This record gives sequence, C-alpha cells and structure tokens, in this order.
Amino acid sequence: MPHTPSAAKRLRKSEKRRRQNRVAAKKIKGQRREAGTTLTAIEASKTLIATAKPDTDTTKAKADLAAATAKTPADIQAAQATLDRAATKGYIHKNKAARLKSRRDEAGPPGPTNTATPSAGLGLLRGLEQRPAHPPGGCPMHGHSLDFSV
Repeated sequence: MPHTPSAAKRLRKSEKRRRQNRVAAKKIKGQRREAGTTLTAIEASKTLIATAKPDTDTTKAKADLAAATAKTPADIQAAQATLDRAATKGYIHKNKAARLKSRRDEAGPPGPTNTATPSAGLGLLRGLEQRPAHPPGGCPMHGHSLDFSV
C-alpha cells in the first residue's frame, strides 16, 4: 500500500504500463505463432504429398498447400508490422524487434529476397526454447568443441 500521493501515482502508472506491455507481448506472440502455424502447415502438406503412395489422392493436401502458401506473405507482413509498432511504441527494444524479424526471414518462404527453406527450424518459433551460449563450431574463448546440433 503506497503511503504518499506520489507513490500512489507511481503505482497506478506502473500498473497501466504493465497492462499495455502484456497486451503488446501477447499480440507479438500471437502473430509469430500464426505465421509459424502457416509455415508448419506448408511443411506438413509438402511431406504428405512427397510421402504419398502413387494411388493416394493428394488433392486436399495440394489445396492446403496452396492456401497456406498464399496466406504466408500476409502473415509474415502482419508479424513484421506488429514488431515494428511495438518497437516504435517502446514496448520492446528495437534490437529485439530486429532479431525477431531476422528469425522470421530465416523461416520465411523462398522468394527474391529470401533463399532460406521454410523448414530450417522455423525461425519464427526459435527463441521460445533455450539457445546455446556458444556457436556450433566450438567455444571461441576456451577452444573446446561443443555440439549444439538441434
């Protein structure tokens, strides 16, 4: 319980900021998750089509693949816009927004500006798990080799 008027105001302000930050974080996670779901659907459809037997009907998988492929650019653009807006408003740091967009680019569909494959660990979802402290080639400081293959 605050004892002074200024402490009461500080408490009100911090509560308001906490609520705004939570909403922004949920929007970012939701957009990233939606784009990741679309990329996962693309991979699942490709796998189903590739592993289907010759006499199996793959029209539904092909339709799902076409729909997900058409939806992917819009999902990725919405995720980027959400990240930019959150960074501009100060809900997240601009470097964090840049890092998350970079991961998005790693996972995005191949195109004129992106030659990565969508299956590369789904960069959109990366960062939600623990990442290694050293690069895969080994520890640059101590020289010991570490294998962080995922």
